[in-house]
Amino acid sequence: MSGTAPARYLPTRAWQGEQMRGLHELKGLEPGGAERLLVSLAQVREPDLSFDVAYVLPHKEQLVPELAAVGVSTH
Repeated sequence: MSGTAPARYLPTRAWQGEQMRGLHELKGLEPGGAERLLVSLAQVREPDLSFDVAYVLPHKEQLVPELAAVGVSTH
């Protein structure tokens, strides 16, 4: 085994100086398990992690205000 780690084991900060972006896609934003977890993630994420949330059913938008309050865009 060499002293160099394979690429998949490199620290997540390998792209220092760049903002990491993500997109979460959900059926709706009603307060269910995955949706609540997403809000919790948004509240504690690091400043260099940015993500948007896309949801399909427009009438299921109860968590949009909570996500907006922590700077997450919803579509």
